[in-house]
Parts: sequence; C-alpha cells; structure tokens
Amino acid sequence: MNSFYKLLFCVFSAFSLHAQNFVSTNAANKNVLLEGFSGINCYYCAEGDAEATALQNTHPDRIVWVNIHAGIFAEPSGNEPDFRSSYSDTLLSFSGLSLFPAAMINRRLLPDFAQNPGKLAVESMNWSAASDTLLSETSPVNIAARSEFNISSRMLKVVVESYYTSNSSNSQNRLFAALLLDSVLATQEGARVFNPTAINNEGRYIHKNILFDYINSSTYISNTNTGSFRADTFYYSIPADFNGTAFDLTSPKVAVWITENDSANVLTAAYSEMTYISDFSNSAGIISADWDADFNLLCGTESAADISLVNLGNNVIDSITVDYSVNSGAVQSIAANLSSPLNIGKSQNIQLPSISGLNSFGNTISLRISVVNGSVNNDTTQIISQLNQAQVMVSDSTNGVLTVRFDNYPEDISWELIDETDGLTILSDSNYIVTNSIITQNFTAVNGHCYAFKITDSYGDGLCCGSGQGYYELKIGNLRILRENEFAFESGSKFNFEEGVIAVNPTKNYDFDFMLYPNPADDFSNIEIESMIEADMQIQVHSIYGQLLDEKNIFIQEGSNRFSLNTSNYNSGMYLVSIKKGDQIRVLKLSIIK
Repeated sequence: MNSFYKLLFCVFSAFSLHAQNFVSTNAANKNVLLEGFSGINCYYCAEGDAEATALQNTHPDRIVWVNIHAGIFAEPSGNEPDFRSSYSDTLLSFSGLSLFPAAMINRRLLPDFAQNPGKLAVESMNWSAASDTLLSETSPVNIAARSEFNISSRMLKVVVESYYTSNSSNSQNRLFAALLLDSVLATQEGARVFNPTAINNEGRYIHKNILFDYINSSTYISNTNTGSFRADTFYYSIPADFNGTAFDLTSPKVAVWITENDSANVLTAAYSEMTYISDFSNSAGIISADWDADFNLLCGTESAADISLVNLGNNVIDSITVDYSVNSGAVQSIAANLSSPLNIGKSQNIQLPSISGLNSFGNTISLRISVVNGSVNNDTTQIISQLNQAQVMVSDSTNGVLTVRFDNYPEDISWELIDETDGLTILSDSNYIVTNSIITQNFTAVNGHCYAFKITDSYGDGLCCGSGQGYYELKIGNLRILRENEFAFESGSKFNFEEGVIAVNPTKNYDFDFMLYPNPADDFSNIEIESMIEADMQIQVHSIYGQLLDEKNIFIQEGSNRFSLNTSNYNSGMYLVSIKKGDQIRVLKLSIIK
C-alpha cells in the first residue's frame, strides 16, 4: 500500500485514573483475537467464515475476528478482487499454517489444538474449543477503543484506552490497532455449500472483517502494573479503494489488541465503537459513471449515464443536480431525485436522463455534482468518462452461432443478444438445469446492424473454473466475436457487423489459456496450453487445502502446447492446477478418481 495512506501520526497521553473515559477498571476474562486465513478461491474457507460467525454469535463482544486473505487462494485471476494486505504473507508465515481454513487464536501456541507441532495455526474444527479455553482465563489488562471517521476528509481518528487490573507477567506489552473492511461484496468459492446465509439477494458473498492495514503496531506499553492507565490517539487517512476495489465508506472497522510479548500471546482484544462525521452539511461525490450503452460502447449518438454517488455530508440526500460537458463543450445540467434517502457515507446508483449529441467515434464526458438538496455542493471533484463507438467486425458469412458450455450451476447463467439497430432481442435464454452440458443457438447477422451481447452469472463466479470448466463463444462464420470462461457477474460486448471478404478476430485480452483432460483423471491428465506468445511459465499443483504438491517451470511456444501431469501418486479428491506467467495466473480444478 502506498506510504501516503500509512499511519500519519500518533499522540500518546498518560492520564491519572480519574481522567480515564470508557475502558473498564473491573477485572475481566480475556477476549479472543481470531485471525483467520482465507481467500476468495479457497473452497473450504467459506466454512471457516461460518464458524467464525457462529463463534461471534455464541460469545457476543468476546470474539474479535480478523479475516486475512493470504496464500495461493487469495491470488486474483481475471476480474477477481485482490483482498491481500501488505501484511498477509508475513502473518501467514508466522502462523505456520499448512491447510486452509485455519486461524491464529490470540497468537498463542495451543499444543492441544495446533495444526502442526510448535505452530500457531489452529484448524477451524478446533476454533470453538480453543476459544473456550482462552475465554475462561483472566486478563491482566482491559482494552477499549472509540473511533471517529470524517467522511469528507477520509480521516480516521482512533482513541485506544487500556487499564491494568493486575500485573502483567511481562514488563513491556505491545499495542496493535488494525483497520478492517466489513461487508464487502464479491465472490467466494464454496459459499453455496458452506455459508449460504452470507450470500445476499443479488447472489454476492458478504466478506466480513478483511484486514486492510495496521493503523498502529509500533506502540509499546512500558508500565504494565496494576492500576496503570493510558490513552493513545491515532490518525489514519483511508484511501478510496482496496487494491482497486471500491468499498462503502461506512464499511471500515477497527480492531485493537495487546500482546504480552513483542508480537505473540494476545492478552485481550476488542472492536472499536465507530461514529461518522463530515465537515459539510450537504456534500456528495461521484464514485463512477457507466452508460446504458452496454460496456460503455455506443451504437448511435445518445446514451443515459448511470452514476454511483456517495453522501459526503451530514445531511441525508434527497436530490442532486449533475453538471456535464461532452468533448469539452458547453456545460449542461441534469436534475435527479433519489429513489430513497441516502445517509452519510452510503452510496446509491442513479440513472440520469439520456445525453444526446454524442459523436460516432469517441466521446470524453466530464461529470460533477453541482447541487445537493438545493444547496451548492461542497465537493468540487469531477470524473471523466469515455464512451466509444462499438468495434466493427467483418465476416464473409452472416451465419451466427452462440455456444455455451455450462459449469456445475447452469441455473445461474442467462444471456441475451440484442439487435440495437432494430431494437429486437435476437437470442435470450436462462434456467438450464443440466450441469456441464453444451448448448448452441443460431442467428442471422444483418449487414450494417449493431449488436449487444451480454451474459450474466447471478452468483458472480462466471463459467470457470471453481465450479466446473465452462465457457461461451459467439461467432459469425469463421469470425470469433467473443470467447471467455472466467468472468464475475457479467461479460459480453457490443459490435457493429459488416459483411465482407475479410474475417479478423479481435485482439484477445489475455496471453494464454489452458484446459485439462481427462478430468476426472486417474494416473495422468494432459495440460493443453494455448498461448499467443513464447513465454516462460510455471505449473503448480495444490491440494484443495492449499498444500503445494508439484511445481514445474516450462517454456511454451506460440500456439498449442501439451504437457502430461503424472497423478498416479495422488489420492482421490479435488486438486488445483495453476499456470502462471508473470502476474497472470489461471487456475482449474482437477478431480482424481481412483
């Protein structure tokens, strides 16, 4: 993470006991810090999330859950989000984890529950019993925190208080404060099976308590005797996204804890109370702007903007006015009422009326909110959006065909192909039930017409590769318009069709793809890699729990390449086969049946 967003400064103040505010001075048992390790591609990690949630429900305010995305299962592929913090790999190594899901519990060595001798990681099946052990122990210190987040400046203030009800066994303890992101929507392998209650009504998985950064990890407590009290204040500037993924401004959460030693043996932990403020009464900003022209591609000369706005002021927002300019032209205004009142820090999507006068090549459109609730907007930032004409595709045939191979959840998939010139739906379908089946649909393309194809997955994990190895392909004659297997909630494109003697495939947005066969396999499986370039690559095989079983460096030629994977020593079960080239990675599941 950029150093600009790191801890800005820390103010320490030592008070006499009568000055303390909110931390309890009564002796209490330890709270549990559960630092679980996870990843969006970890099939069984959803089960770990469910266990952590159950623990919190069983012990309200006693379980502080920090969700650390780390390891191979957290590596994003395609359009997947990257939820790894700069501390993820260090903490994973520190834990000694060998199988997912697992967690450190108060960073304490628990021989009766440890995943591996002498290591901190505890498997999820033992979290409850291990937590019960620690919850019954008396803590020498109490900790509490209160946070205030200024939505307009993105400045977070955290006040942490600690009070020792007995002497600590170590003369120096260490204070930690961590920034978490709560209720972030994305995908999660295994969620349908192991944690379906965490899937919202749009089919998206609700990720809880993701470790974003440490607000503080460098403060040491030198007076650890009975009656010692202190208060620490920290300030932290929160950025607009997490490794490129935007989040709701009311999702930040703060966890605090004290360790007996430098980094191990947590004495107790707590979540911070959180309040939200703003420097302004009426203020709003635009997070993003999309267009009803699918994929920001244009057929024609007008389109409506769909903007996502965030409330940066203290007042609830009911209405806004948006100023816009097309290609540096005259500034024009559009007024809009919100579908429901928007509270501080929350975001909402609003579709504005159509903007006309767009040209047939490319358009640069600036947008900003000028008025909020009838008052001048205090936020003056604007965003720049591009709206380009759909690409021209030329084929010597008008015979079109759509091929869809489903994964294990065909009921999630729906699609439509629209002739935007005539306003007609040419192809559409949904509600298939046969897993891993292949269907085709035919159509006739019309010369000079503009088409929009959109395929959606209601769960958000595409057609490959966590729940099967599906794909879709749209062709006209020998011209491949689109082919893709990995996407999230939506994929597709828009194109202008012209009949001619030249058929050219559009440029792919990836360098390589691969498939496994046979799958399921017994003693071997072939790895066939299709590459656009010569390159050095790496093949890795992991167990479903994250154990690295095989690793091989390879050189591949442009075109098709085939390698044999020896699986004779593998037991029956599911495995992950990954191909890496630089920062690109593709992962498929391989089933072994003996």
